[in-house]
Amino acid sequence: GYGLTVRWSLEDAPDDAADQLREYVVGTSIARFMFLDGLAFKVWRMRAGEWFEGTYVFDTDQDRKIFRDGFEPGAGARFRAAHGIAADRPLLLYVGRVAHEKNIDFLVHAFVELRAARPDALLVIAGEGPAREHLAGLVAALDLAHAVLFVGYLERAQALRDCYAAADVFVFASRTETQGLVLLEAMAQGTPVVTSLGTATEEVGRGAAILVDPTDARALADAVAS
Repeated sequence: GYGLTVRWSLEDAPDDAADQLREYVVGTSIARFMFLDGLAFKVWRMRAGEWFEGTYVFDTDQDRKIFRDGFEPGAGARFRAAHGIAADRPLLLYVGRVAHEKNIDFLVHAFVELRAARPDALLVIAGEGPAREHLAGLVAALDLAHAVLFVGYLERAQALRDCYAAADVFVFASRTETQGLVLLEAMAQGTPVVTSLGTATEEVGRGAAILVDPTDARALADAVAS
């Protein structure tokens, strides 16, 4: 395997740092890295009061390089520059199959609610699927063509990582989800997540995401604004 170790000093950390780090590993880090492409395994070690480290082992050197590059500052800026998005424009992101069962209509209507408070916000929809034409018509009917960007399928090695990194919040409101892997991808890039109650996304997001009723557009808009 191909290893990479990251160590953080705990010399000036607060007294409860060890407890906080244990909670982070159990509640957040495991979910963030469980399905990371090319990662064979990860281990955490800590010497209380001295250091905390994570060691990552990858299948290939290229997987390791992609992971390391994904944490470089400017990945999000690269996506924004490529699509003409201002650095300070609030960006909501959906990634996944563009299908009717994904409840993307609901996201668009919640986005209308949000724009009452944040008229400069942008919704980016990444993916392809049979609902694309319908959603484009809905966006046009709601006069949102200037505020919703369809970017299609993004290759996973870099473009998708950049897209996650560019987002201020990841939004996902499917009512039929059985896995919720895109939530883990978003979390792996450190992107805040707002998702729906009542499906596998609730289990994945519990403790690490804001959970909302997938029929309450105002609640989702308020969660994003917060």
